[in-house]
Amino acid sequence: MRMLRHLAQPYGRFGRTQVRNRAAQSGRLYGYGIKGFVLSMAETAIEVTDQCIPAEEFQTILAFGRTTREHAVEVFVGAREVLEALRARDHELWLISKGDLFDQESRIARSGLAQLFEHVGIVFEKGHATHE
Repeated sequence: MRMLRHLAQPYGRFGRTQVRNRAAQSGRLYGYGIKGFVLSMAETAIEVTDQCIPAEEFQTILAFGRTTREHAVEVFVGAREVLEALRARDHELWLISKGDLFDQESRIARSGLAQLFEHVGIVFEKGHATHE
């Protein structure tokens, strides 16, 4: 949000609350994950600048999204060892993740943990029924 407020600043007085509220409305439309977040930022930037955001600043938003998507996956210390120990005891491990299919598949692959799970499910929404 800070980057978005900074980009919008030359075009008028847009406070934290206004930018946050507008971005939250867009986020509900575009869903989860970095692509939805970047679309939300772009739409918010267009609106709060009265459609005056220059292409260079729009590119800043897109570059942020690309950088974030390519960011290394950080696995918690000891996570691999715990999963391997559970597999060694014949536990069937499942991974259920919420978000954009492409982004989540990419993250799971980059984590190096995918082979430890019997099943991997990526869902758009998670609720009680998802875990049954």
